[in-house]
Amino acid sequence: MARYDLAIIGAGPAGAACAYHAARRGLRVLLLEARRLPRPKLCSGVLTYWSERDAAAIIGVDGLERVTTGRFARTTLGNGQLLHHRTLRLVDRARFDLALVEAASQAGADVVDGVRVTVRPGDAPLVVDATGSAALMGRRLQRRERLHFGVEVAVPGEADACRLNFALPGGYWWSFPHDGFTAIGGATWRRDLWADLPDSALGRWGALGVVRPRGHMLRRAWGPVAAPGLLLVGEAAGALDQALGEGIRFALWTGRLAGEAAALGPGRAPAAYAAAFRRQVAPLLAMRDVAAAMRDRLPCEALLRGPVGPVTMGHYLGAA
Repeated sequence: MARYDLAIIGAGPAGAACAYHAARRGLRVLLLEARRLPRPKLCSGVLTYWSERDAAAIIGVDGLERVTTGRFARTTLGNGQLLHHRTLRLVDRARFDLALVEAASQAGADVVDGVRVTVRPGDAPLVVDATGSAALMGRRLQRRERLHFGVEVAVPGEADACRLNFALPGGYWWSFPHDGFTAIGGATWRRDLWADLPDSALGRWGALGVVRPRGHMLRRAWGPVAAPGLLLVGEAAGALDQALGEGIRFALWTGRLAGEAAALGPGRAPAAYAAAFRRQVAPLLAMRDVAAAMRDRLPCEALLRGPVGPVTMGHYLGAA
């Protein structure tokens, strides 16, 4: 592996974005993915304004069109209240992630998928952990806590709008229509509800017994995002919205920052990336942590429209 300047573990949006931006800057990049691509991913598939912008910078507008499964100009709350006035793009995550990886490959990165490879920081001058909440290499740097559990399932037929329902204590239900199916599910930070969440989520939308849901645990991390020879990106760095569980924006963002820092060389990259993360990403994460801290005192809906909400909803949805 010595012929590579950078080895990236995990080919989700964070890893692919890092590979793309590093390869564009002339680095010899190896992008590793344990699963065969394309692979399914538990995700509503909603791209926020910032996610769409950063993804378009990698795969282009035409690339976004090819992975888009729907657009909706309104998102309603459970009481029918309109949440925003901006059209949201819905994507198929398997195709979206693959498009990012293909863009990284076209930029010059070598991609190896379907093979589990053990990589240590010394195996390449610089290694990036983009393994999501598992943080296979980064867990030794950080304190991690299970925070948010969600389940989702795809059911036949398309709903007429994106819907959020905040009747779920400590969280929310969702329904997002795609091309030919609707992604329905729920997520909560109430640990006492995690065991019953799969059945309650399906029952909420009348799909109990129809299909089997998939579950995903989000973890919050505290600690360094870089060490000598190692950078953490996306969920591996604890970069996700603590109030809503959204992570694509942070994945693309931190992946780009890591790719840019890697171009400075393995000696300077960790400090440069940590400084960029602290200056650009950490303030928004702190804002969302404030919103998350209010979750036990306010309905989740209030986190969107309350004193903390409008600023971050503007960031996330591009809403006025």
